[in-house]
Amino acid sequence: MSARDDFQAALADLQAYQVDGLSRRPAFIYSLARNEDPSRRDVRALPRVTPDPSREGTLADAASRMAEGSTSATQLVQEALAAIE
Repeated sequence: MSARDDFQAALADLQAYQVDGLSRRPAFIYSLARNEDPSRRDVRALPRVTPDPSREGTLADAASRMAEGSTSATQLVQEALAAIE
């Protein structure tokens, strides 16, 4: 099958899917109220990572370098690719 055929088959399956009524309870209950605490969504509120001086400059201290702004995502990807090679 081609990608177009696969997509059309998936679309047909989706259109034929019978949705449960609103009276049926969900399999799990999720409360948006639990997500209202802004400290839970702010990564800056997470505990600081104490870098290991013996591994400084490696991927191990990437989180602290990102937090202090001394590296970028592009630089981290380049370092990761270099470490793989």
